[in-house]
Amino acid sequence: MERRILEIADILCEQGHEAAAEHLIEKRVKQSDDTNLLQWLKERYQARGNVAGALEMANRIFRAYPRSATIERYREIRQLAQQLDQWETLRSEIMAYLKQSRNTSLQIEIALDEGQVERALTLLQAEKQTENRHNGPYGSGNFNVGIKVAKAAEESHPQESIEIYQGYVETRIRAMD
Repeated sequence: MERRILEIADILCEQGHEAAAEHLIEKRVKQSDDTNLLQWLKERYQARGNVAGALEMANRIFRAYPRSATIERYREIRQLAQQLDQWETLRSEIMAYLKQSRNTSLQIEIALDEGQVERALTLLQAEKQTENRHNGPYGSGNFNVGIKVAKAAEESHPQESIEIYQGYVETRIRAMD
């Protein structure tokens, strides 16, 4: 259904009825969190300089589904919110949302993106698996991000970095047995 609405909106745009297409999608997103609709509308808002509208859609996409919350989407929201001088407030809301939804992996990526290596280490250590380590020392959802933390911590926290790498090596060795 949503795909057909997008096709209709695209046809309307091709025929010079951009406002009608946008209105059609705006009406539909009030009833749906379909990320394709939100993305279409966000792109339209950005194209015509409606930063507030684009920010609203980007934020809805970020929160729509757990997989929608990525570091790239976070950066996009940050860039839009900074243009409107709303970043500090929105950042606090996003971090509360990520904590509530237990998206530790993204919290760690954000800490690394913002140069907060100690925070990333703290978040990663909180995920340390003492039992059932076949999914990695910090759980399967944190495998790649754990390696990123180790790499980022090499200079400032060499001992912690070595411990992280060692945990992953031990997991790999056990997997080979």
